[in-house]
Amino acid sequence: MSKNKDSKTAPGDPQAAAAAMPEQKKAANALPDDPDQHYKIKKMSYHPESEAAEALLATAVKLDNAVLRVVNRMLALGRGQSKHAYKKTHKGKPDKEVTYSESTALGQYQIMHAFIGWALNSGRLREGMKLADLEPLIQPYLDEKRKGCAADTVHTYASQICKTMGLNMEDYQYPPRCRAGTVAHRGGLANFCEMAKKYPMLISFCLATGFRKYKELARIYGTDYHEAQDGAAITVVGKGGLLRDAPVVGDAEAAELVARLCREAGEKRVFPRLPANADVHVYRAMYACQIYLMHARDVNTLERNERYVCRKDYKGIVLDRAALDIVSKALGHARIWVIAKSYLWPLEAFLRGGILASPLPQAKQNIE
Repeated sequence: MSKNKDSKTAPGDPQAAAAAMPEQKKAANALPDDPDQHYKIKKMSYHPESEAAEALLATAVKLDNAVLRVVNRMLALGRGQSKHAYKKTHKGKPDKEVTYSESTALGQYQIMHAFIGWALNSGRLREGMKLADLEPLIQPYLDEKRKGCAADTVHTYASQICKTMGLNMEDYQYPPRCRAGTVAHRGGLANFCEMAKKYPMLISFCLATGFRKYKELARIYGTDYHEAQDGAAITVVGKGGLLRDAPVVGDAEAAELVARLCREAGEKRVFPRLPANADVHVYRAMYACQIYLMHARDVNTLERNERYVCRKDYKGIVLDRAALDIVSKALGHARIWVIAKSYLWPLEAFLRGGILASPLPQAKQNIE
């Protein structure tokens, strides 16, 4: 939020929320002006200083500029539009020609830039190649990426390359994504204790608020904190420029810590600098578990349409849809399946054992 907050915008108003974001030194949609400086030619079958190498470098730069034109055109078509509304208008057909946000456009460019650089440095790039000529190199590139990347990462590369080049992902082979294969943000108890000892106030604040790291936690001002009849909350502009009130959870000590840090910060940011090794998404998951346990009902007493039945490796776990919806709103998500799949993993054994909602102090003890 900006420092001038005399008039609060209402949650759910993305345009007003986006306007309230602090100005950055460089615009979020600013793409590199000089892609030439990013490429490095390694010694392969040619000398780096030869004319052939210079010609290949010129080809790589032309391809890079072609990607910039394609991405900017797609962004111009979709910026500010609703993805759901667009697909509904176009009868549910995939909208491969449209990009809706600057962050997606930047991701497209970065992945295509890495793809072109790989083709150049591996000796597969040929002088005078056009963007469409890179199609035969996609599968070898994905095969190379799967050697050192998780399935989700390879899927992202395939998705962004095919979207930019107007191709069908089904024509290529890449490992399937599954929740059980996700290893990111799964820090163990030893890591949690180490970070809590090193940054006690930061970790306590994260456990009580559940903010994302740089897009939310780093942009919180002390004046964003407020109290109401149903408890304290912090107003934050989240993903997609959506404004929400994140409830403060935890015991009285945690609530007092959050209030004190915000009070001391005042018009300034609560955490102007964040440690690079702090994986706050772990604590975001713990925050989600606390809220779920606060609102979860005995699933055995719920109607069928009130229950969320998990599948695949979570088979056997049944969740309360209403509680999932509350967690989803608190975290800034729009779909409850995201919560069930990616945020309740600290409680897997707890939920699989058939234990249902518990008082918050006991729930917190089980999470830790």
